[in-house]
Amino acid sequence: MAPVRESLNGWIKFEYPAIRDGKEVTGVKLKFEKGKVVGFSADKNEDFLKDMLNAIYKRFDV
Repeated sequence: MAPVRESLNGWIKFEYPAIRDGKEVTGVKLKFEKGKVVGFSADKNEDFLKDMLNAIYKRFDV
């Protein structure tokens, strides 16, 4: 049985870098509430992470 997407709450931290379009994002943390990302941070290239999340969610106008 698959988990209910809207029930996801908590944090996840990625120990390995994400690389997209030649940019490396490290130390990524995502906070979820009711299945949606409501917060984020990164040790490196946090602005690029924000841009990637905005492409999906269109709501991180920090």
